[in-house]
Amino acid sequence: MIRINNNQEITEITLTPNRSLTTKQTQWVVFGVCTVVFIIALFWSIQGAFLVLPFAGLDIILFAYFMFKINRDSLRKELITIDSQKVLIQSGKIDIEKALTFSRHDTYVVVAEQQDKKPLGLKLSDSKSYFELGSFLTNSDKVEARKALKLAGLSEMNEQWWQPLK
Repeated sequence: MIRINNNQEITEITLTPNRSLTTKQTQWVVFGVCTVVFIIALFWSIQGAFLVLPFAGLDIILFAYFMFKINRDSLRKELITIDSQKVLIQSGKIDIEKALTFSRHDTYVVVAEQQDKKPLGLKLSDSKSYFELGSFLTNSDKVEARKALKLAGLSEMNEQWWQPLK
């Protein structure tokens, strides 16, 4: 998902993955599924199949672990702040884990154009380093992010610099 916040001097572009469930909804799904599995396992252990309980417990633990891990991974965010002097990129899952600052005049968007089954790639780069943008975005979101960066005044360059952009 792309959110753009424009004021007179600063443009903020926020990139986040698309989510189908909020954290609270994920908790309810985990609680519901684990409750059903526990009730079924309890029924079968009362019937005499005691080996069902440890496997149901393992099932509950693994399901909850992976659901919360996926939920945590979907909390990733990249915030790109563009002003007249610099481009600030902040990224992280819950808190800011990485921050890079580029000079606005030396920064350009490197575009790896979509080919066959290879998705569109976006990087912000200056002459010394680069930052890959939106690895978690869908192709349509990457196209929207590319337009937002272009509207913010950053110039584009093809990853294969000897070929023009389409």
